[in-house]
Amino acid sequence: MSLGSRVRQSIQGAGPTSFALVDDASATQSRTIVTAYGSGSTRIGIFTIIDQAAAQWAVVEGYATAGSSDTFTVTRTIRNSQGNANNLTWSTTNAKTIFVGECADLIAQLCQCPLSTGTGTAYAVTLTPTPLALVQSSVLRFFAHTINTGAATLAINGLPAWPIRRADNSAVAAGQLHGVVEVLADPANSRFILINASTLQPSDWDASLASVGRRRDPTGYLVQWATILTAGGAYSWSYPIPYPSQCFGVTATAVGSAAATGTGTPSTVSCAIYSGSASQYVYVEAKGV
Repeated sequence: MSLGSRVRQSIQGAGPTSFALVDDASATQSRTIVTAYGSGSTRIGIFTIIDQAAAQWAVVEGYATAGSSDTFTVTRTIRNSQGNANNLTWSTTNAKTIFVGECADLIAQLCQCPLSTGTGTAYAVTLTPTPLALVQSSVLRFFAHTINTGAATLAINGLPAWPIRRADNSAVAAGQLHGVVEVLADPANSRFILINASTLQPSDWDASLASVGRRRDPTGYLVQWATILTAGGAYSWSYPIPYPSQCFGVTATAVGSAAATGTGTPSTVSCAIYSGSASQYVYVEAKGV
């Protein structure tokens, strides 16, 4: 992440703890510190102040306050160009810039666990404030709104979607993303590495008790069902959730008639359903792990 990509503003005043925030210092960055990170002493963050002409800089803890003229208050200097933690007195005439460094972005990310949106193969997460880029090896958490149905991607605040990979760089298996999911950003390889995800405990049961539904027990045994309309002959039924290992079998029963039905050899993702009657409703049920 380059300095130009971060939220930054011009800052005026000699300080050492009180400054005026003047304008948006970057033509490509429309957000001010107040609009990006909030206003007031409850929105303390970590910032860097730079005076290039005087070769002065300081990493500080502080907060912005909205007003007719936005202001910035330094609550603590963490480190400065003099090699200590003293508050600096700045030039009143030199141009100075204050910007948000990676530390503040990382802290903001670690304090959040938003609910995802999207699908079971393409998750989307919105963080506040919006990260302008993802820092290498930064940790992100989200609560999966649905269990993944196979290999999955993750997009943060509209940034490009990257695949979620396991430590060996293999794709995540169906059912692996569940509850709180923790990933490590790897921009160098355009991917997220799965660190941790909730697993089914003995007291956990996953179920969707609907006309097209499922029931999974803590061992991973998964039963899925649906009522489909066949047109006679063979019909390929794709399971709502593919089986990670094996589908043991599929049963098919005609609904409301004695029409002959049958099934082919099931795969982990689908099974052929046979009906001797055109436009026949058939109840199908698959079992596997």
